[in-house]
Amino acid sequence: MVKKKQLAVSIVSNSLLITKEKILKLNNLDLDYLWISFEGLKENHDRLRGSGNFEKVIKKVELISKYFKGRKAIRMSINKYNIDEAPQLLRIAEKYNFDLIRYTPLLDYGRAEGLNLHINSEEYIRFLNMAMELKSDTVKIVFPNQVSNKIWTLDNGFGCHCGKEAIWIDELGNVSPCIFWGNEYLIGNVKTHCYKELWNRSLEVSNLEGNEICKSCANYKNCRGGCRARSLFEYGNLNEVDPLCPLKKSNER
Repeated sequence: MVKKKQLAVSIVSNSLLITKEKILKLNNLDLDYLWISFEGLKENHDRLRGSGNFEKVIKKVELISKYFKGRKAIRMSINKYNIDEAPQLLRIAEKYNFDLIRYTPLLDYGRAEGLNLHINSEEYIRFLNMAMELKSDTVKIVFPNQVSNKIWTLDNGFGCHCGKEAIWIDELGNVSPCIFWGNEYLIGNVKTHCYKELWNRSLEVSNLEGNEICKSCANYKNCRGGCRARSLFEYGNLNEVDPLCPLKKSNER
């Protein structure tokens, strides 16, 4: 039904429950992307996901590469220990014929909560300088806060695409503008609410005021204030400056 309205639908998975049979069923869903999440190479991935997890994911990636007919993507969470592993993850994406890799700074959430693994602004700049040198003939490389839709750039709203371009649905059917915003921002459930109602609620919740530091920044039209989840985790406020903003210090002067 959603696809009939020409809306994009993707699945994000840790891959562990994926089987050949499930992949064949996924082929019938006309997904835009099947995303597989990584925390880095073996040592760093297993640090968060458990011993032996990395090898299990690689085996699942082999299955996906062999049987999945749609577009495949890797989502790598960047933390203090895996910054320099971004090129190797790109090579994995190339090896298994994935179409896209996205690098996203780790959030203090889920298995990473309380472990102090998230990077600071200096480490973020170091990562960006390194990542900008990455090249691939077969895999599209997507960086943090990269605008995904031209419609969003024309909008005057504050904040990233979450809630405006995209909504998240968890395994129970609960819907939120961003999966990292927490239960406080749940807007309903696909089992009890129609999609139009959920979308309208999402637009209301993600209609943020923002802050003057961001709005007066020369780069504002490009990033719209950056990741709202990071601001929520760092300051408890969706309207604050993204703590990883490379321009934050100069704009505060």
